[in-house]
Formats: sequence, C-alpha cells, structure tokens
Amino acid sequence: MASSISASSSIPQPSTPCLLILPTEMHNQIIRFLPLPDRWSLRQTNTHFATLIPAHTHSDLLFLERERAQTGFGPRDTLLTCIGCTKLLHMSRFSPKMYSKKKAHGGVQAGSRFCIECGKRPLPGTNRYQKGARWKEAGRSWVRCVKCGDVGEGSLNQAVQECLVCLEVTALNDAVRVRAARSFLARHRGSFSFMGYGSEYEDDVYWQGRDEVWDDYDDEGVNYSD
Repeated sequence: MASSISASSSIPQPSTPCLLILPTEMHNQIIRFLPLPDRWSLRQTNTHFATLIPAHTHSDLLFLERERAQTGFGPRDTLLTCIGCTKLLHMSRFSPKMYSKKKAHGGVQAGSRFCIECGKRPLPGTNRYQKGARWKEAGRSWVRCVKCGDVGEGSLNQAVQECLVCLEVTALNDAVRVRAARSFLARHRGSFSFMGYGSEYEDDVYWQGRDEVWDDYDDEGVNYSD
C-alpha cells in the first residue's frame, strides 16, 4: 500500500495550461478575435500583453466604461475614463463633480472628465483645473488659487477662490494697515483737534487702511451728477 502511494506521488502531474507559453504570433492571432472589453482586461494582466496590445483610445475607454456600468458592477468597482491621461481609473481618483450630473455614466459631458492628478497639473494647458476652480479630495476642499495660481487647501466657504496661505497673507497685510492707521491717528490726534477736525475725520483716516470694507457697500442707484 505504501509503495503504491509513493509510486503515484512520483508520477509527474500535468501542468496548468498557460497562455504565456504560446508564441507571440499566436498571441496576436488570439487578440485579433477578442472583443474590446476582453482586450482591455488582457492588457492589464502583465507587461507582455501591455506591450503587445496597443493603448486604447479615449473613445474606446468611454465605451468600456458604459459596458461595465451596464453589467452591474458595484460602486467599489466603478471605473471612470480620464481624458487627461487616457486611462480607466477608480472613481476615488476623481472629485465628486466629475462623475455627477452631466459627467455621470453616459452623460453628455462624460468625455470631458479628468482625474484629480491631471487636474492639478501646472497651467497653462487643457484638461486641468483653472484658477478659481474648487474640488473635493479625500473629504477636504482644494482650490487653484486666483492669486498665486498654485493648488492648495481651500476655505470651507465655497465662494472663496484663494488658498489658505494667500488668505492668511491677506489677513496679515490688513492687520498691518490697520495698526499703521491707528498709529498715525495716535501721533496726530492733537493736530486734528487744532485744525478743527473731529472724530469723523479720524474715522475717515482709520478706514483708509481697510480697503476691503468699501467692497461691502453698494452705491448702485446713487446719482452723483447732482
């Protein structure tokens, strides 16, 4: 009994058939008859097939995206097409704005969708975030600053188009101007009184250091010709 077991274990077992043992010529023939989704899947397996199978076009990837959506893949498996790098990427690589409404699967603007990494590339150029653009990444707000032009973390206020660094610099500059105005008033308060100017004039001098305050007022409808 023991001898029969040892004899059977010494018999070579047939190896699992492998596509890679076939010559490249046969690979090319097989690839010719594969439908687009299968060619794409095969191209993802290893560097050999990635080299052998030509890169897919943007239109090909949009077709694959729609095909996958129709086959019932769940949200965790959702792949979206990026026009910037011409790749199918997981939806986590895109900001929510890039796969909602008109840019959702089959939407009229789905072909203009780009991933976050492509969007953050330096300006000028196409398929990237322009100055003032805001987006969400990993739950945080980001913006391409209208002042410095760099990509940085943005304010929670969606209307603000400056990065937090530039906002802090602006706040510091405002504080410096206010301190300078107050210092000027303190030094010349006696001169104002001597010349007959009261607190109203001092207020005017003070607010000259706060330019942004004037932006809060609207003079629409005021007739300055009278």
